[in-house]
Amino acid sequence: DPTRLGKFQIERPVLKLILRDDGSNVEDALASFSSGDDKSRAARAWSIQVVDGRAEIIDQGTDRRMQWSDLNLSLQVPQAAESPVELQLAVAVDDTGEAGRLDVEFQWQESAEPVASPAGSGTLKFQSDNLRLDVFRPLSARFLSGVEVAGLLGADLQAKWASDGDGVSWSSSGKV
Repeated sequence: DPTRLGKFQIERPVLKLILRDDGSNVEDALASFSSGDDKSRAARAWSIQVVDGRAEIIDQGTDRRMQWSDLNLSLQVPQAAESPVELQLAVAVDDTGEAGRLDVEFQWQESAEPVASPAGSGTLKFQSDNLRLDVFRPLSARFLSGVEVAGLLGADLQAKWASDGDGVSWSSSGKV
């Protein structure tokens, strides 16, 4: 069935992720899956599960290399626009000899209204322990021009948002 690409499970992969200030090699590769109109979305229902992976991450702006291990990821892109995209990520960040941890759960739902914000609605849970913030340098360069990030982060954060024709409402809670 060409409207359902299927479920993919990848065990023990090794990923080389190159982060630029304007994107990444993975975004470039996935761009063809997410482009198009609503009719083309129907042909893009798929899910992927990564089990026990590793990643070498290269920050092209600084040439810094990071190693991630115990990478487990689940991503589900539903066929129906009414259903949310769901992502779960758990990874050990062990690039300096001091192991850090990152756990993320994310749900995003497209706005039903055509005039609503592309932010749609969703939830985000973010937990970290001993996570080096400079791993986010390419994201801050991309979305928060002039902001520099450094240090270690331990956090347990939750956020919810929803958009309509009047804007985006946001709530968050947690501890850092």
